[in-house]
Amino acid sequence: ILSYICIQDVSQISVLMNKFSTSFKVGAGYIVLTLILFISLRYIYKEMHVLFEEAGIEKNIQDIEKLYELGIRHGNLTWNEENELGTGVKGNSERGITEKGRKLLKKMEDLGMIIDVSHANEKSFWDILESTKTPIIASHSNAQTLCNVARNLSDEQLRAIAKRRGVVGINSYKNFIDVSEENQTLERLVDHIDYMVKIMGIDYVGLGFDFGEYFDPDGKLYGPKGLEKPEEAKNILNVLGSRGYSKEDIEKIAFKNFFRVIKEILN
Repeated sequence: ILSYICIQDVSQISVLMNKFSTSFKVGAGYIVLTLILFISLRYIYKEMHVLFEEAGIEKNIQDIEKLYELGIRHGNLTWNEENELGTGVKGNSERGITEKGRKLLKKMEDLGMIIDVSHANEKSFWDILESTKTPIIASHSNAQTLCNVARNLSDEQLRAIAKRRGVVGINSYKNFIDVSEENQTLERLVDHIDYMVKIMGIDYVGLGFDFGEYFDPDGKLYGPKGLEKPEEAKNILNVLGSRGYSKEDIEKIAFKNFFRVIKEILN
């Protein structure tokens, strides 16, 4: 289940924190409250809540400390657009992250926050790698070799994340699975897992889903065939089993790989 509430000011978060166990998204000038069920984390701690911010804090990067105090531990510099911190996949391909973006990355690393490169354009991706030292994640991205869209990652990018000991979470949004509508299926999504395991290794692949993209303006669900609804997420584990993945490898993909990064950075 995923829902959004727009908040105009960072100070409003604490009011909502009293009501919800949540993830947060931070956008350009607003904060989006995201309620996400993380299947993988349910295996670890009943009371563990991972807080996400997506896009950036453009006007005052010191606000990252306020968000940290509220429990937020994960962030992107940008969504698909350009902002004062960096450049998303729909921005100028020659533009990467800014000096303000570099300063925010430094503060995130110093605080102990997870840095996410999903939505960043390729130049921003490499700028982020150059500007950081800790493991990074691409929380919801697929393999560009199998589906050639800007939001997916090249083999070189996949290898770079693995070399940094990070994780890529596969994305079940249909248009990132295959450019052909008839191939936008659960089986094809698992092809992305197979491919990334081959390129990166089993220790660096996870589940990202991006269930927010499952709803059209009328509220109708439109996930890929075999994974039409969020509650069908378990189907991906069944397919992995049918393809010969061991119990240990399935657990790595389902939660252990992301948990390794969470433990390393949040500790």
